[in-house]
Amino acid sequence: VMNNEIVKDNDIDETLQREVCDIIKNHFVTYGSEYDDRCETEVTEISTGKVLADVKVSMYGNLFYKYKNEDRLPTDTTQLKSGETRKDSVQLMHSFKHTISYVQDIPNDSSSVYRVRIRLATDKSPSEKIFTDMASNIIHGKFMNRVFVENN
Repeated sequence: VMNNEIVKDNDIDETLQREVCDIIKNHFVTYGSEYDDRCETEVTEISTGKVLADVKVSMYGNLFYKYKNEDRLPTDTTQLKSGETRKDSVQLMHSFKHTISYVQDIPNDSSSVYRVRIRLATDKSPSEKIFTDMASNIIHGKFMNRVFVENN
């Protein structure tokens, strides 16, 4: 919302954005959360670099969503390859958190078409299974199923 008007980023797909929001919400409901836990999830089209979904969440009692233009976590200094994870830690304004980043490419036949990037900062070091499950939920969601059906 800008100047009391809704401004839409042309590349963002509303269906996918909503699905990613639901996946993050379900993650925090399932695994619990502490004050100032954070999650950033981005889905891009590899060939064009278009950002199709970009959701940033901070936990302040309730989920606080932020879309585009402002990172909730410090920017990663190196790029991960598909299937890789990286663990680290970060000092946020109110707390110290364990972070983990995960990247998964989504193939269509023989080539990768989309990239899912998930970053999570929590009090406890999360397991890699959490990320593979979150990425799998995005990959098998309604948006991706629709896109791959339309392209075949």
